[in-house]
Amino acid sequence: MNPYAKLIQRFSTVTLPTSPNPDQAEAEKLADFEQAKEMMIAAMKLGEAQQYDEALADYYIIEELLGRSIEPISYELYLWAEIGCGMLLRDKGDFNLTREVLENEQMNIKLNYRDETKAAIQVPWAYLIMEIGNTLYRIEWYPDALDAYGETIDRFGSSDNPEIQEVIAKVLLNKAYTLKEMEKFEEEIDAYSQLIERFGTDTNPEIQEQVATALINKAARLSQLKRNEEAIAVNNQAIEQFGNHTNPDIQAIIAHAFNNKEAFLNQLAQNKEESTADQQVVEKVDSSPDAQVQEDAAIALNDQARDLEKLGHEAEAIQIYDQVINKFGTSINIDVQRQVSNALSNKAVILEQLRCWEEVIPVYDQIVERLNLSVDDEAQEKMATMLFNKGLALAELERNEEAVATYDQLIEKFATYTNPNIQELVGGAFINKANALLELECYEEHITTYTQLVETFSGHSSPYMQERVAYAESVVVTEWLDEAFYLKEQQHHEEAIAIYNQVIERFGNSTNLATQERIAASLTSKSLSLTALKRGEEAMAAAEQTIEQFGNHPNPQIQTWVAASLINKGVILGELYNRRSDTIALYEQFIKQFGENPDPSIQALVNQAKNYIHPPKFGWLKNILHAILSKPF
Repeated sequence: MNPYAKLIQRFSTVTLPTSPNPDQAEAEKLADFEQAKEMMIAAMKLGEAQQYDEALADYYIIEELLGRSIEPISYELYLWAEIGCGMLLRDKGDFNLTREVLENEQMNIKLNYRDETKAAIQVPWAYLIMEIGNTLYRIEWYPDALDAYGETIDRFGSSDNPEIQEVIAKVLLNKAYTLKEMEKFEEEIDAYSQLIERFGTDTNPEIQEQVATALINKAARLSQLKRNEEAIAVNNQAIEQFGNHTNPDIQAIIAHAFNNKEAFLNQLAQNKEESTADQQVVEKVDSSPDAQVQEDAAIALNDQARDLEKLGHEAEAIQIYDQVINKFGTSINIDVQRQVSNALSNKAVILEQLRCWEEVIPVYDQIVERLNLSVDDEAQEKMATMLFNKGLALAELERNEEAVATYDQLIEKFATYTNPNIQELVGGAFINKANALLELECYEEHITTYTQLVETFSGHSSPYMQERVAYAESVVVTEWLDEAFYLKEQQHHEEAIAIYNQVIERFGNSTNLATQERIAASLTSKSLSLTALKRGEEAMAAAEQTIEQFGNHPNPQIQTWVAASLINKGVILGELYNRRSDTIALYEQFIKQFGENPDPSIQALVNQAKNYIHPPKFGWLKNILHAILSKPF
């Protein structure tokens, strides 16, 4: 039964408990409930017909109607309705909104539902977490999907509720599918085995279908891993258990087992022949200088290593890759060298996965040395990747000086390359180098590295690089402004102004929101420091630049800096130029513009403006400047 049909069935059969003589309030609640049921059933039928927009059009009404009742059954149906909404959005292709709907409801349950309510919604809650996992699977967020499936099993796995047991069976199967996509084939097989062992004798047709599917898939995976005797045994188990089943869906699944039976037997014989042939090729190479024989032997060994790797036998796989590297590393044949490069790369991947950083670094060096003279674009990208990974490994070992040198090697060689993948590696190298320098307490070089990243990739069209540039800008500007604000607090205004000018000159045209906020802060703070130095003309120019550049900006934080600049403009007019009437006029306009703004910082400035107008007390300037100058960034 498809998920929409299940929800239709559930809503069709449920009723809301009522008293024999309901009052008006109860009658209205019952009417709301019945209307929600009808609308929900209609929406699910539209979902079955793939008319998702029509199904979602009035969904908010369903949620509102169900939300009016506090009966436990209404909590349950409200949750089913949210699951239905998530299914419609997911099948429509709006995965982000699907996640938002389902994950928000999950958070709502955890934070706001009482224990008795949680007890009443166990079945839909289990479905909800499973659907979160299914959505994450659809967008290929496989580790997160596994987390959701794991939570479902941990939270509900011990329940004896038949519906929840059905969910657990589906979750185990979906967990196996996820592990398959992650190429974790041994764990995939384990997930199938858990499902088969736990539910093999269950009589629920829905669960039997999951078990039959698990048997077929497990047999297929074992065959692909060349574990043919096991594959044949599991396939026979599927035929024996479900071969005479009358359920059409299970019959369709088991048809694969009958089709696979002969194929698995043939594959077993073929694999034995191939294994014998591969061994003969490898043995032959020692007595033959022929390049084709060497290539065939290298291919055979690499295939053996990959098979061992798939089975989770990483140590044995590395030994065979080493055999390829040692036996054929000095060959002058290009095709043989390609197999050596494959062996090195595969060995590096295994060592990375095992986090064997000391062992993987020499492998990176070997690969880089082999690729150093190549002008092929693919080879250059691989070389850049190896240098990047070497830097990561050195950082993991806290060998930060060597990591910096490695990132410098990558940046120096590839900074001007136009290959997008190489550019992303260079951008990452800048950031990782900066982090390593920070670990080494080389603070100036740390900031300089981020500045170089901005200079190298500012205006880059790639969203990935734009994100890196924005991050680098944020780090540099924040560091500079922290220093400037400290100098300002110490009354070292000249030094602070120099830093503000540096920020404005270098990043004043940035389109990054976080940087724009800091530019507004720099201009405002520069104006305040100039005011403190009684350099009225320059102070006024900086304040007006803030207002002109950011006066209509929608960001609330930037508007706070605009407000501070307006107030400081009044300070300049009133205190430095003795134009009190102009200050009053400016502040009256300021109060009209910002008087209703709820931001506490702006309200503090509004109050200072009011205090200046009606009537001021001695020290008003000091109060205003203190309110602005002490504002944390």
